[in-house]
Amino acid sequence: MEISTHQEPFIYVNDKRYEITRDCDPEMSLNDFLRDTLNLKGTKVMCREAGCGCCTVCAVYKHPATGEIESKPVNSCVTPLYSAAGWHIVTIEGIGGRSQSAGYHPIQASLADGFGSQCGYCSPGFVMSAYSQLRDNPKATKLEVEHFFDGNICRCTGYRPILDSMKSFACDAGKAGGCLEVEDLERGCCRSQVGKVPTSGVAAIARGWKGQKFYNPGTLKELLTLLGRLRNDNYRLVFGNTSSGVFKEDAIADHYVNIRNVPELYKIEETEASLEIGSNLTLHDLLVLFARVANDNKQAGRAYLGQFSRHLQQVANQAVRRNGCWAGNLMLKLAHPEFPSDLFVLMAASGAIVKVADSIDGGAAVQEYTMTDFLRQDMRGRVVTSALLPLSGGVGQRFGSFKITPRALNAHAYLNAAFNVSVDSANGYTVTDRPRIVYGGVCDKFNHAVKTENYLQNKSLIDQETVNGAIKVLESELNPAEEATWSSPQHRRSLASNLLYKFILGVASAALPAADSSGAQVFVRRVQSAEQDFEQEPSELPSAPLGRACPSPRPEDRLLERLSTSTMLLVGAMSCLARSYSPRRLRLS
Repeated sequence: MEISTHQEPFIYVNDKRYEITRDCDPEMSLNDFLRDTLNLKGTKVMCREAGCGCCTVCAVYKHPATGEIESKPVNSCVTPLYSAAGWHIVTIEGIGGRSQSAGYHPIQASLADGFGSQCGYCSPGFVMSAYSQLRDNPKATKLEVEHFFDGNICRCTGYRPILDSMKSFACDAGKAGGCLEVEDLERGCCRSQVGKVPTSGVAAIARGWKGQKFYNPGTLKELLTLLGRLRNDNYRLVFGNTSSGVFKEDAIADHYVNIRNVPELYKIEETEASLEIGSNLTLHDLLVLFARVANDNKQAGRAYLGQFSRHLQQVANQAVRRNGCWAGNLMLKLAHPEFPSDLFVLMAASGAIVKVADSIDGGAAVQEYTMTDFLRQDMRGRVVTSALLPLSGGVGQRFGSFKITPRALNAHAYLNAAFNVSVDSANGYTVTDRPRIVYGGVCDKFNHAVKTENYLQNKSLIDQETVNGAIKVLESELNPAEEATWSSPQHRRSLASNLLYKFILGVASAALPAADSSGAQVFVRRVQSAEQDFEQEPSELPSAPLGRACPSPRPEDRLLERLSTSTMLLVGAMSCLARSYSPRRLRLS
């Protein structure tokens, strides 16, 4: 296989260009390059799973299809170095510091002034998450700023001072803060210097010492040519590489093909009947696109995309959603049927069709598959090009989805579910067509609740016997697998029936008593606020220079005060005596 004769791969870091040698390990991460090659230790490393956020840097580049300049947070621990070739990377050292003439960046200063850093290990990740997303959205609201950090973990501060510091840059922060100036948003990377990301055709741009090769095609034709050559080899398609944080054994291959720079895979086409989405659209792209389509056009067939968008906010975290494409998520489900893919559950319930191009005919004939059929395909030498989502649902269409997780964000589901039914509300909420009931997290062989779908057809959802019968049928066809890292089969079976019941309550809420319909309510978290209470007035505390210990009341005195307060609340208590206040011997009569 030939090596590219194009220019050496390069990358910009903090506005300085660096050549990447062709014998550099194709498996090297961007984080290793920054820390070990460039000695930029401000970018930390910990989980190597895109889960903790301490490795976050900012990536600035021109979009391969639109040519627009984009800025986004990147988990450098899972990002292959060669997939970032041509990008402008901004690290914590690039936006400000004590030794720089401009001093600390306002985000850095705010975090320090607000006591948002203790051990400091996570601080660069928080700062760069805020910086990269404020570059992309400089007028973010406080709620949006909160969501900036759903992939950043801090084990010291409890988050309150961090969020308070960062929300000072929100557009609705009031007098307490305000949006960043353009000069501060441009620190570390000037937009005028960002050019088109170079590609290398079908030739490899790197070769490792074990013979591994890395390719960077720039068109769909070049990609299919490569897939034809590598069809029977151990190769891996690379986009955001976020899946390597989930299934590490899948990340190793002999050939790596970067598909990020193929413009044909970013297609977006909307018609009256369907919405076509290219396979290179990220989860964040879908989230924004679906919300816009649902809001811009109030037709019934588009309304479900609003719930689709809201559900995607619970998938992974900001950096993963901005770097992982939806097709990669489906490929995880294909390779690991037990994986509780939210994308698969949502798309299967919506009736989506997946389009696949084959390298045998150069993509001349694109095959179309339902979501269930797609899971049976051999994808060697083939690539997902797009998907069609229907927009032709009627007025009676009802779509709902749920995700039950150990924590609200950045977690795989114990169980996820999506429901799509069409009902006639004027006829007792009768199910008019065959519904779609899809679950994830049950076992590797169960996706559709087929028996329950058949049972509900042409039945009324406000009939108690129908609801009880549907739940009984569902529980009979569910057989959750026993897995060490999953919740118990009994728990997941109970969740499945409870979610179906909750969905039915939501569909027929207008015909139900308030006590029943309240069970369908989904609680939405509002903007968080915090207060810090002092047991002693701050003005009464002894003053101490910053960085030195401040005297505080003795622990035994504080304990005595609390014991006295709690004891006097007891019925019949007259007083609380401590050893320091009583004689050595106490006579009781």
